[in-house]
This record gives sequence, C-alpha cells and structure tokens, in this order.
Amino acid sequence: MIAGYFQHYSATVVPTKYKVNINLTTSLTNANLETDIPEVCVGQKVTFALTNLPMSQIVDMVGNWQLPQKFVNKLLSHPIFGTPTPTSYEVNNGLLYNTNATSCWFVNGSNGKVGVNMNLHFTNG
Repeated sequence: MIAGYFQHYSATVVPTKYKVNINLTTSLTNANLETDIPEVCVGQKVTFALTNLPMSQIVDMVGNWQLPQKFVNKLLSHPIFGTPTPTSYEVNNGLLYNTNATSCWFVNGSNGKVGVNMNLHFTNG
C-alpha cells in the first residue's frame, strides 16, 4: 500500500445581504420609494436609481425597469431660440435595460408604480 498525500481545502460561504432600494430624484425631491410617496408633476424629469449596491463589485447587470404607462425618456430636440421648433420626446425602451438607473418625464396619469427586475453577477461569483 502506498501512503497517499492529500491536501484538504475548506471554504466558508457567508451570504451578504444588500437591502436594495429605489430612489427617486427630481430637481426638488429626493425620495426612497420604499418609505416615501413623492408627488411628481407632469413634465418634470425624474431619475430612478438603485441604492445600497456595491457597484464596484458588480461585473454584469441584466434586467429592466418597469415605469408607469405614460412616460417618455429620450429628448429628441430642444427648441431653438427664435424658431417655432417645439421640444420633442419619445420612448426609448433600450434605456430601461441593464442599468442601475434610468430617467424619464411623465406625460400624464397618477398613482403609477415603478419596479425593476435585475440579475447581478458579482466579482466573487
């Protein structure tokens, strides 16, 4: 019988929990949507962002934002001084995917909900 030489490895996995929230920011408001119910005016630019995530440890982010039904999120043109060109906007769904933040302007409506589905890949696997 040949004496064997075995190496033993052990590892401990301790899950780290992140309490992720969605923040809403406007020129006048900064609110945590878990605890606050802010009012936003039609036409006001609103930014939504995930908070409490270790962004430097995220390798890949796949998911999408769900915004209330009536919004626009891409500015097409600014009015030019002295011309009748109006400001125009459109919906760009690509701006809702694979990002920890998104912005929009609400067209009309009330009592909308904001959500996000996200799969995150961290540096430690």
